[in-house]
Amino acid sequence: MVERTSPVFELGILRTGFDGFGKIIKIHEWIKTSGVKEYTIDCSGMRWIDANMCSSLGAILKMLAPEGISIQIVGIPEKQQKILRKNQFSVMFDVAPIPDTYETTLRFTHFTPEQMKRGQFVEYVNLHFQRGAHGLPDMTESLLKRFRESLYELLLNAQEHSFSRHGTFVCGQYFPKKRRLDFTLSDGGIGIDGSIKSLSENLDLVYM
Repeated sequence: MVERTSPVFELGILRTGFDGFGKIIKIHEWIKTSGVKEYTIDCSGMRWIDANMCSSLGAILKMLAPEGISIQIVGIPEKQQKILRKNQFSVMFDVAPIPDTYETTLRFTHFTPEQMKRGQFVEYVNLHFQRGAHGLPDMTESLLKRFRESLYELLLNAQEHSFSRHGTFVCGQYFPKKRRLDFTLSDGGIGIDGSIKSLSENLDLVYM
């Protein structure tokens, strides 16, 4: 009798942008249409990963978990695994995190809808977005306050208008040589088009 193995998706390089998000969407579509309960994501070809992309990848994994779907992540190269241990995404595949000595990562975090309502994201924003940290300029206290308030609003809007029961996922990566900070927020909700459609239906609007 031949032993059955789980379907394998080869993830490869994962960069911020259309192609990177497209790969994550393909994983979701692939799993939703395959009709089995166990899958493997092979990362042996992952020569590079923008760590902020863990936000969207983590959202997909969390969304599928309640459906009884098991996803195993294997083959992550040592260098990339080190990054994922620093931003604590490694906990998703049962690998212990390590300290981020140079503080170039913004921790992968999942806020449940209840935590969002209680405003627990405020502590996250205040911790990771400080003057002179992660590429932020040494701005005035009033400007920093306004900047953080904009992030609060962004997070709240994501939760409110996405109608997501999965919550909100955040993660970031600072690239010192490029002096660039990439921050990704994912909610697993209905999207802008879905939100507008829902609103218009509730208001009895007719549009073409």
